[in-house]
Amino acid sequence: MKYLITENKINNVIERFIRDSFDEVINVKFVKKKVFLASEDRSIEATEIQMLLDPEGILKGNFRPNKGSWVGDDVKRKIWRTLNSMFSLKMEEYGSPWDIKFIVLSVIQ
Repeated sequence: MKYLITENKINNVIERFIRDSFDEVINVKFVKKKVFLASEDRSIEATEIQMLLDPEGILKGNFRPNKGSWVGDDVKRKIWRTLNSMFSLKMEEYGSPWDIKFIVLSVIQ
């Protein structure tokens, strides 16, 4: 059995999943971009999932910098792996029509 799902519906499901699963995500936006595949000498249109992250809770009033690893790296890896496997986006493959861009809020001392 085949299902016809519009791109808008897929984006809405992905956004809802991200917001429900990751408290650190403040905003999600989907942006279309042209990507040139040099080895195949052609361009494709890819969807970039842009996410604004607040892993330290800055918007909730936490202004203490986090000592240790780069802020948000664990969160970014977890989101990337979860989305890639849950929705079969195949982002690790060359020429994937999906990509993720993270923008992370951080306190700098």
